[in-house]
Parts: sequence; C-alpha cells; structure tokens
Amino acid sequence: MRKINSVHFISYEDRGKITGRFMFVVIRLVGKNLWDLRMENPDRRFSMATSIRAAEQTLSGIRDLHICGYLHRDIKPPNFAIGREEDGNPHTIYILDFGLCRKYRTEEKDLRYMREKAAFRGTTRYASIGALEMKDQCRKDDVEAWWYMVLEWMIGQLPWKHCRVSAVFGYKSRGTDRAEVKLYKQQLRIPTNLKKVLKHTPEEYMANILTYIDTLEYNSIPDYDHIAANLEAAMTAYHLSYSEPLDWDSMNEYK
Repeated sequence: MRKINSVHFISYEDRGKITGRFMFVVIRLVGKNLWDLRMENPDRRFSMATSIRAAEQTLSGIRDLHICGYLHRDIKPPNFAIGREEDGNPHTIYILDFGLCRKYRTEEKDLRYMREKAAFRGTTRYASIGALEMKDQCRKDDVEAWWYMVLEWMIGQLPWKHCRVSAVFGYKSRGTDRAEVKLYKQQLRIPTNLKKVLKHTPEEYMANILTYIDTLEYNSIPDYDHIAANLEAAMTAYHLSYSEPLDWDSMNEYK
C-alpha cells in the first residue's frame, strides 16, 4: 500500500515490529470517519450535495486501490475518514482499513481465476449480492458496496437495517440475516421497489449507476468515469454547487 500514489490514501510514515509479538505501521492522523459524521447530523443523513461529493471522492479512492491490483472487500462508511482542519485538508476523504484486502491479480499481472466458493468477507449491510452468496469477489463487489453506502448517506438508513424482508416487500425468507439481506437487495432491483427507495435521492442517476453495476462481471473493469459522470450530472440537474460547504463544515467539532 505504501507504493500507492493517491490523494485518498493516508501517508505512510514508518513501520516496525516487536519481535515475537506484533508488527505495526505508523500513518498520519486523520479526522472522523463518515459513519460518525453522518450520525452527528440531526437527520442521520448527509445533504444531497455532500452525499454526491463524498461519493465522488470515495469512488476515486476505490478506483486507485483497484488500479494497484487490490480489492478492498469491506467498503463501508467507517472505513473512510476526512482530513483534519489543522492539516488544511478537512474536505479530503481517505480510504482506510485494508485488513480484508486481496490481490485480484497474480504476480504476472494476470487476473486470478474465480474460485467456486469463497468465505464471506465484508459487512452484511453493505456487502454485494455476490459476496452474500459466498462468491469470489471482484472489482464489481467493491463498487456495489459503495453504492449501498452512498444510498445510506442520502436516505438516512438502508431499508434492511431493521426490517425483515417479509415485512417490507411481502416476501417470506427463512435463514440467516445474511440470507434475508441478500433477498432484500435482490428485490430492490424490481423497478417499483427501487423507485420507492430512491424517492429522496437523485433517482434517475442513482438508478443508472445501479443498473450499470449490475451489468459487470468477474473480469469486468468498472467504468469509474461513467459512474462519476452520473454523479456530476446529478449535481447539475439539482442545481448543486461544488463550492458550497460540506455538512461537517458547520459542526463545532469534527476532528
């Protein structure tokens, strides 16, 4: 990770080990993560402008990680944090926590063969359908998890946070919470369900992005520019400005 040259990666200061006990790395201190910042908002969500601008930066961080040959496999708000005001970068968002990362290319730069089954890695709330089905993860899975994260910023909480599937869409499900969340995400693709969930978002653009993500396969290289173009189009369509303050700018303490 030290070799990654990206504005969305924290500078790597040093590393070492305590013999027989543990290894450690030293990185630059950052501010609060995006989960804590959202929870400090009275509505438990970000404004549309902040959501879109945060979406653009987090997508860029994921793209840069993918370019270096790694999957994150645990995209979620706590794994992104803002810079500190005293460092002059409170509007920069950093990607964190690479404990579940995996190389998706071999040493010869070839794409790894897809395993028939893989252990679940990630966080159920944000995990892709493929990850919930115990499939080998790919770049698509990181981007799909990113979409759920952005949706949560916009609407306040994901529909499957508390509700059982049968209570919302009328479908019965038996099994683990993971299985129920997977079913809910599958039913979200039904147009009437998706329209309902996207009611307070830039609906057309969020739907476009999800539709595109669903076309990706294991060996696909996501078109990050296409996704970013939809986010930029949403900013324009809703007359939002990149110069307006981000939500955490008005907080007394966010560091």
